[in-house]
Order: sequence, then structure tokens, then C-alpha cells
Amino acid sequence: MMYEMMNRDQVVADVELRQEYGEERLEVKKVYDGYLPYGFTSIQEWVENRQAAKQRKYLARLMKEWGFDRKSGFIEMTNALSLTDTFWMKRADSGMTWDRVSL
Repeated sequence: MMYEMMNRDQVVADVELRQEYGEERLEVKKVYDGYLPYGFTSIQEWVENRQAAKQRKYLARLMKEWGFDRKSGFIEMTNALSLTDTFWMKRADSGMTWDRVSL
């Protein structure tokens, strides 16, 4: 599955999600204009940090029940949005815009 990492309505990277040995792995395929979030080291780490609530037992259970514990489920349901910046993700074939997803 292909995703786009966005900053508002600007595509900053193309990201591929694939299954490897039963786990979902994200890989940046192309970076546009070299503009990624401050401190960005890897797409895996970036998405995992946005799932921060998973350390709380109750929330971890809910996330698992709703499929948010998988990267694909988390991205599909939350667009990897955060209250602290304007970066997010969407499926590459989606017409979703910043105005529609902004928190």
C-alpha cells in the first residue's frame, strides 16, 4: 500500500507499507524538497511516536480491539495526525485534504 506523508496539503514523501514476516514495515520511497518533520530519523519511529498512547494499558487494549495497533489501522483511522504539528499521512489514492483532517 502506498501512502503520502503530508505537511498540510503538500506531499513531502512517498511511503510504502508492506508486510514482512507478519509485521507491517514502512519505508520512505521518495522525499520531495527534502522537507521532513524536525528531528525525523525514520518513518517507523515517526509513526510509532504518534501512537504514544499505546503505553497505557487501557488504551493499548482499545487500540488493539479497533485495529489501531497495526500501522495500517492507525494511519487509516487517525491519518497519523498530531495536535503539535501539521504533518499527517493519507493513502496515495485518497483525495483527502488538510481542511478535512485538521484537528
